[in-house]
Amino acid sequence: MKTILKLSLAILALSFLTVGLMAVIGMTVKKQHIITRYIRVNQSREVIWETITNFAAQPSWRTDLKAVTSQGSQDGKTVWLEEYKDGMAIPLETTVIDSPRFMIRTITDPNLPFAGNWEYKVSPYANGGCIVRITEYGEVKNPVFRFLGHYIFNQAETIETCLKNLSAKFGVQNPKMGTGE
Repeated sequence: MKTILKLSLAILALSFLTVGLMAVIGMTVKKQHIITRYIRVNQSREVIWETITNFAAQPSWRTDLKAVTSQGSQDGKTVWLEEYKDGMAIPLETTVIDSPRFMIRTITDPNLPFAGNWEYKVSPYANGGCIVRITEYGEVKNPVFRFLGHYIFNQAETIETCLKNLSAKFGVQNPKMGTGE
């Protein structure tokens, strides 16, 4: 019995030490980050714009979303709650819109462990297609989450999933993904 207790205490101590080390290392990672991804889509800018701004319909083509529901307006700007299949729910306000080329959506819940916005740019491209570029201006408040996001997980995964799903909606699987401006 003493051996099991000692082993349990050792595992517990190691767990606390690991989390503490992740927090210390995470404090050295910048809170803010900027991530950009883009794809070329063989659809007109207007078709793409209608697709990405029809928030209620996004669960029909975004594999990561369970539901998107209107939360009314805040200061005259529409707020939508995106509910993800993993259980996360994020309220987003459309803070800037310049149809059919530019939009900014901002997280409105200050209690989430992260904050920021997504900037969408839809630009014409050859043969009637367009380039869809999403830039995330994010902030990760918790140093453990900063550690995990920087060293363990792909911080661009949500953007990449969104763009891959958009491309797949129009029949293109595994589109070539670009980075940066």
